[in-house]
Amino acid sequence: MVTEIPTIDKVIFVVDRKDPDYQIMKEYDRFEKGAANGNSSTKVLQRQLENKNRRGGYEDYKIIVTAIQKLDVFIKRNKKHDIYNKHVILIFDECHRSQFGEMHKAIIKSFKNYHIFGFTGTPIFAANAPSGRNPAFSTTEQVFGEKLHTYTMVDAINDGNVLPFRIDFKNTIFEKYFGLV
Repeated sequence: MVTEIPTIDKVIFVVDRKDPDYQIMKEYDRFEKGAANGNSSTKVLQRQLENKNRRGGYEDYKIIVTAIQKLDVFIKRNKKHDIYNKHVILIFDECHRSQFGEMHKAIIKSFKNYHIFGFTGTPIFAANAPSGRNPAFSTTEQVFGEKLHTYTMVDAINDGNVLPFRIDFKNTIFEKYFGLV
């Protein structure tokens, strides 16, 4: 696991809304109970980034799951925080949705020693990139680099992670107008 690499100080898993936050925490718990730490506010996030428990004592928060909005607020309030010079892994979930805006740019600009990963089921390619964006910051590859892995729907079906497609076709027009069953 990446947290066992001694040179990695933190893993920050960034989500864009509450649903993935809960889902990711649940998956981490299935893997290792208590491995990841969620937060309910920017104040709690700051405490976790500083390895402080509720009483101000030391507690090592290696994996933090947080919303991009909380991380953005933290950055705006803490322009010169020590965390920015630590070796951090930034993982962005749903990186096709909200990871191309000003919050993402502020996060990347603030951290100095990081590796970045983006997870998405629907990457943005040049052919499907919305117009009006910065052309150098408009595709998933431009923001996160070359893809490391592809996992297709066929792979998921073969692995038993999703149900296979089943298409039942019923022609209701013939039934309605011609009395055919």
